[in-house]
Amino acid sequence: MDQEGAEKHIYTQFQISSVLLKEKKVLNVAWSGIAATLLRDGRTVHNAFKLPVPTNYEGVCSSISKDSEEGKLLRSIDIIIWDEAPMASKYALDAINSVLQFVMGNKVLFGGKCLILGGDFRQCLPIIKSRVPMDSVTASIKFSNCWNNSGQF
Repeated sequence: MDQEGAEKHIYTQFQISSVLLKEKKVLNVAWSGIAATLLRDGRTVHNAFKLPVPTNYEGVCSSISKDSEEGKLLRSIDIIIWDEAPMASKYALDAINSVLQFVMGNKVLFGGKCLILGGDFRQCLPIIKSRVPMDSVTASIKFSNCWNNSGQF
């Protein structure tokens, strides 16, 4: 979902409500703590998936184990709604794919979970320490190994 401002927030809340009405278990996450507070039971991506800070390098790994409380929670989730996703790096998205595959015990994209990414790519790209402006663009989740295998609307 590539919309801006309050319209996107209202649409995200509508999605969450629609899913809850269908009795699906939803995990609401956002890249920043402020955005997470605007979501129902929202958490930061770093907290929900136990990712280190920073996540702007290849090989980022989660500290979640299959038998941990977090692993059990991720197995029980039907849908993950991620607000402000364009702020994250491609390495964070790849790490989330890896941890979901690990806890689900398969190699299906995102462990077979439905992952809904929301945000506006025109607002804020990942912060990358570099003198080359294009590095922030190529660090975007649109350059993730997972992106081309996902459906976008």
